Amino acid sequence: MKRYIHFFIDESGNPTSDFFVVGGFYLESNNAQEIEKIKHKISSNINKTEKSIKQYRFLYEKDLTSYYVNKTSSSHYDKEVKWSNMSYKNKKYLIDKLKNHNQHNFVMVSNLKKWQADFININAIYNMMVFLSIERILQKLEKNKKLSLKDEITIKLYIDQRKDIPKDKNSNKMFKLSGLEDYLNTIFYTQTKFKNLDITVNQLNSVSSATIRYCDYFVGCVSSTFNLLNGSTKEWFLNSDHLLNNFVRKIDSICFSTIKKQQKSMKKVFEIFKKK
Repeated sequence: MKRYIHFFIDESGNPTSDFFVVGGFYLESNNAQEIEKIKHKISSNINKTEKSIKQYRFLYEKDLTSYYVNKTSSSHYDKEVKWSNMSYKNKKYLIDKLKNHNQHNFVMVSNLKKWQADFININAIYNMMVFLSIERILQKLEKNKKLSLKDEITIKLYIDQRKDIPKDKNSNKMFKLSGLEDYLNTIFYTQTKFKNLDITVNQLNSVSSATIRYCDYFVGCVSSTFNLLNGSTKEWFLNSDHLLNNFVRKIDSICFSTIKKQQKSMKKVFEIFKKK
């Protein structure tokens, strides 16, 4: 049987951050067109919600007018809505308006302060986290009888544009990450039980991709919660745990850790995902 799984991925953090978070959502089906339909519904939901947020903050949040290029809220040239530039009220509004279209949120977190290395190779860590996330999701799907090792599994990864990474532009104006794609195909074939995979990786610009912006909201919410519960007193992290609580109760969500010994310092956040 043929199976199709599309992953949409964003990241939060850098080599100097306490936490590095990679995640987003995935869609799976035995019908590729069904995935495209759901993707369109998610994009439509995000675009409509963002339009209301832009109008509200233009009228009532004058301190955020720097996020607008033109002076009218109807302009389509307004800069994109990002988790990091929304007020708490609008973050809550966005989560309240999200619709469940059978997407599955996932996130993997790494506590960079726990890495025993003089140099943090963030690109290597990113690649590893993407691999581990996909592998664990495939294991979960197999366990739940959603796929078998005999299936021909087509996996498409759509990720936010990454800086300083060599890429090639294809005919669909998407940037292809040959290095990550080769890495994933090789490591799955040589080091896992999932041999029947065809993996492709493309970069999307979040300005024009609502699905990538969805990932930004979820990953941003998770990252903020880790920082908050790790003791940060920065204003933009306040009440992130309540927002995440609402997020995971509305949309099926799972959180992974890169290594087991990290989980003790991140226990409170993992508990939010377990309560759903």
